[in-house]
Amino acid sequence: MHIGAVNDPAINKTWLRALELTAPITSTPSRILPVVIESVAEDFGQKAALISGPETFSFRTLAERANRYARWALDQGLRKGDAVCLIMRNTWPSGWALPVLVSLFR
Repeated sequence: MHIGAVNDPAINKTWLRALELTAPITSTPSRILPVVIESVAEDFGQKAALISGPETFSFRTLAERANRYARWALDQGLRKGDAVCLIMRNTWPSGWALPVLVSLFR
């Protein structure tokens, strides 16, 4: 899975901005990756965020899927501090893996 296209400076710039917004965590502990992805989705909505084989996910789609998986986890009784184990193939599957991981940071 590629995060953005290597030859697309706009996408790379967007991800760099997202990383900048997450640091330093000590000064803004509530500014976690899912929050940053929501913010970036508001600004860049339909621009490509993830390219995984034949699938391309927009920032909006990434945020929506992460939220959907987070709501599912809460419905299952998962709470802050719970341990979570993901069992998956030793490959980066189609675009569901990153939204699941992002959702777990909520």
